Amino acid sequence: MIRFVAGAGIGLALCTKIAKSLNGSVELERSVLGQGSVFRAEVVVKCPDPAQTDSQIALQRFWNPAWPIPIIYSVSVNEGERTFLRHFMSTIGFSVFIFDSVSQLLASYSIQNSGSNESRQSVVILLYWKQVVSHFKELADSGIPTIVMVSHDYIIENRKTTLAGDHSSCDQPIFDATILENFPKVNLPLRRRHFLQCIGDIVGSRNPIGLHPQNAQNLSSLKMLIVEDNKVNQKVLVRMLSSLDLRNVMIMENGQEAVTFFENALHNYASSRDPIDVSVVLMDIQMPVRLEKCFFDLSSRLWMEVRP
Repeated sequence: MIRFVAGAGIGLALCTKIAKSLNGSVELERSVLGQGSVFRAEVVVKCPDPAQTDSQIALQRFWNPAWPIPIIYSVSVNEGERTFLRHFMSTIGFSVFIFDSVSQLLASYSIQNSGSNESRQSVVILLYWKQVVSHFKELADSGIPTIVMVSHDYIIENRKTTLAGDHSSCDQPIFDATILENFPKVNLPLRRRHFLQCIGDIVGSRNPIGLHPQNAQNLSSLKMLIVEDNKVNQKVLVRMLSSLDLRNVMIMENGQEAVTFFENALHNYASSRDPIDVSVVLMDIQMPVRLEKCFFDLSSRLWMEVRP
């Protein structure tokens, strides 16, 4: 492979570290000036027992056998979505009931669980984020654990909510993103590992990233700003952060947007002491609009003038 634009130089180092963590290695096979280089990566993997099903393998890897396996309730009128949900749940050994509406789901749950506490089913609701927004009060009143499925359009609307106060030209958000803050979330498309970790947090009261609960709560309250022009990288970063329970993410396309955002934030802080509601910035230094020096100078001002 020939590079026409110099990279940051960390890709090979990362690949080597990943390979070594899997008891493998990365070696150079050949390198020709002007033509590129070829590397060979080798890792040690354990082949699963062919007699095991996909659901058994998934549960062994990501599920504590002492936990009760809940029944999943969901809502969809799309036959394709229904088929996918049934197949997905079958691959991890879960039962799923799919209803036509949230009202029908809650009514069915009320009937099925009207007996004593001992006879009640362990139920977790899995809904698309717009369904939760539309039926927030009913779901909150029901007390049933609810997992929210979020997609890229949720990030966009969440971004509108964040920027609405600073950018008069920004489209107004269609919902108040704060109402979803306390719901556990999984990204679409669904992945077995993340889904099982999220369910495990509910039924097993465990922490998937191995942190003290107090520290985990602090992490979940952080607001992350991603400055990245590549759409694929944006989605990868959002998923990586969500796996660490960092779900409050704002995305900007280039350095100019970030500089403008912080200039406005700094101005608001100077005039009215409004807090700057960003905890961490992840910024790509190779973008169409490159303002690294301007951005880092501004970051230094923020640190010197705003820090406690």
